[in-house]
Order: sequence, then C-alpha cells, then structure tokens
Amino acid sequence: MATNPRELKVGGLVALSAPTFVYAGYDLLFRVYLPPFLTDTVGLGVATGVVLLIARFWDIVVDCVIGAVSDVRLGRFGRRRTWIALGTPVALVALWLVASTPPGTSALTMAAWLCLLVTGWSMINAAHGAWALEAVSGFQGRSRVFAGRTIAGLAGMIAFTGAAAAASAHMNLPEGPMPILIGMLALGAPLTAAFLFWRVPDSAPGDSRLTLGALRRSFALEFASFRRVRLAALFALVGASAAVSGGSFIYLVRGGLGLPDWSSTALFTLSLATAVGLALGLWISRRWGPYRTLMIAFCADLLAAGLLLALPARDPNALLAWAALRGLFSGVDFMLLRALAGEELDADTAASGVSQAGVIYSTFHLPYNLAAALATALLFAAYQWANADLKSLGEIPERGLVWIPAALGVLLS
Repeated sequence: MATNPRELKVGGLVALSAPTFVYAGYDLLFRVYLPPFLTDTVGLGVATGVVLLIARFWDIVVDCVIGAVSDVRLGRFGRRRTWIALGTPVALVALWLVASTPPGTSALTMAAWLCLLVTGWSMINAAHGAWALEAVSGFQGRSRVFAGRTIAGLAGMIAFTGAAAAASAHMNLPEGPMPILIGMLALGAPLTAAFLFWRVPDSAPGDSRLTLGALRRSFALEFASFRRVRLAALFALVGASAAVSGGSFIYLVRGGLGLPDWSSTALFTLSLATAVGLALGLWISRRWGPYRTLMIAFCADLLAAGLLLALPARDPNALLAWAALRGLFSGVDFMLLRALAGEELDADTAASGVSQAGVIYSTFHLPYNLAAALATALLFAAYQWANADLKSLGEIPERGLVWIPAALGVLLS
C-alpha cells in the first residue's frame, strides 16, 4: 500500500533521495569521463563506442530482470533492500576492476568489466526506483519525490564534478580524475544505502513467486495500451537526448568550442540551472498539467540544440549562457515521465491487488535505456564519420564538433 505523500516527511524524502547523489557520480563517470579514459588511457580507440554499446545493451536486459525479481517477497529484510545490499559490493568491485585496467587491455575484457559494473548499479538503481514509486501516491506526490531525487543527483553532479576538476588541477594522475571519483563512490554508496534503510520503510510484500509472466511483462508492459505506448515513446526520446547531451559534452566544450578548461564550470552552471528548473517545472505542472509542461520542456530543448550552431568558439560567457538555458528544463521531462509511470502503477495495483513497482519502473526505463544506447552508438559513429580523432581533441578545428550534437538534438526534440 502506498503511503500518502503528506506522510513522507522531509527526513524520509532526503533519505529516499540520498542514493541518487551517489548514482549521479556513477553516471557522470560512465557518460563523461569513461569514454575519454577508454579511448586515451586504455587505448581502445574506435572500439570505445562498441564497448560502451555492449555495456548499455547489457544494462537494458539486467534492468528488466532485476525490476521483475525485486517485486518478489524475500524474507524479512525487504524486497528493495535486498537488491540494493547485494548490488553495492558488486558495483564497487567492478569499479575497481575498470579503474585498474592497464593500457593495452582488449576490448572484450573491458566489455566484461563494464557489464559487471552496470549489473551492480542496475541492482541498486532498479530496486531504488521501484521503492521511490511506492513510497508515495498520486502524481504530485511522486513529482515531489522524483524532484527530490533529481536535486540529489544534481548535488552529486556538482560534488563529483568539483572533485574531478580539483583532481585535474592539483594532481598529475595518469588516469585523470577516475581514482578520485571511484573513491567517492566507494564511500558514498554504502553510506547512502544505510541511511535509506534506516529512515524509509521497505515496500509492501509482493508475490512470493517469480514467474515467466512477470519477466515478460517487464519487457512488454509498455505496449499494453496506446497511452502506455505514447509514454514509452516519450521515455525513449528523453533517453536519447540525455545520451547525446551527456556523451558529447566534454568533446563539445573541448573540441567544438575550444574551451578545454571550462568543462567543469559549464557542468556546474547546467546543474544549478536544472535545480531552478525543477521547481519551475513543478509549479507549471500543477497549473497546466504534465503533458503541456513536457511540451514546454521539449521546445526549450529544441531551442537550446539550435542555438549550439550559433555559439562562438573560445567564448566562455556564451557557453555558460547556453548551459544555463539547456539546464533550465533538462530535468523536468524525466521527472514528469516517472511520475506518470507511477499512475500506471496505481492502475495495475488497483486491478491486481499487488504492487509491481519493479516491473513498472523497469518497463518504462527499457525504451529510455535502449534509445540511450542507440544514441550513444550513433554519436560515436558520427564522430568517426566526421574524422574526429578523439585522441587529439585539441587539434580539431574550432567548432568542428558543434554540428554533431546540435543536429542530433534538433532531430530528437
């Protein structure tokens, strides 16, 4: 039974959001710092895109399986707690394996370590997302929960980005900021999980059996009705857009705009703007509804993608202004879509009498993750097709990489 949103006090909301702080660091590492690490330090070159694509597709499968499995009752420890507790050490061991990979390692070995890494974080994230869906009821209550999670993620993005910038400025590490980020993840993941376990009750017991039907539902529930197909399509568009914007950010700032020292500052500006935009998005959605608010967010994304083509090279002020505009609505769409997925959970629970939040959460993240994987592959293929040598970004002509994320961003919006 879901808790009334007014009964989830501030301490519970903070505890429910806390793991997202750490997950933001993992996401930043995977999307922003890992591609250059694989290309430059490990020496994978063109194979980087293939390795990341394999990891992303593996993530899709594992997410759906863990979503279904986490709905099964597992003793007294709790449905969601069990998978977070199991996934944390798996993720941390895999992080160590990735970070300690010597130059010259084969693409196959690197793909295996990355698949282990995404398995651990899927165990954490799928169970945590299902827990967030069940913690409150109603669209506005869930919007508040996912806004809190997004703000925690932004705080994590700022903290991890700041640590990476400090490491780059004051430490001459051959692996770049990777060791610092991994150390923060190793400390933060168990602490935030323990805080969540302490402050928020686990979800209601579910079915004690795992059936093939539940696994099939986790892969196909989004096709049950036109409304769900439409919602799944929106998840896919947002996932592809997030992959393009995140995966291209450092390449865009360094190679496209000729500002190699401004990546961290631009990420910080984007994160602050997103925090402001979430509050604005909540206010707009209460008055105009979720779909009109989504339309505003998508139009803002379209404008930001188009403005990339007008950004002058080597002008940090123009870059920061663009990052502020891009961030203002970049988190609103994902927040609202997950709250709308919660309404599908309410409909399913009313019909069956059993909460299957894990299936609901994973089934709508399936198109999101699939589109993100395909967009990542397309992004790297576009870079290679444009003859962009990722090992020498500083040698690329000014604005040489701007058109790639701009064109993809306009197309997705």
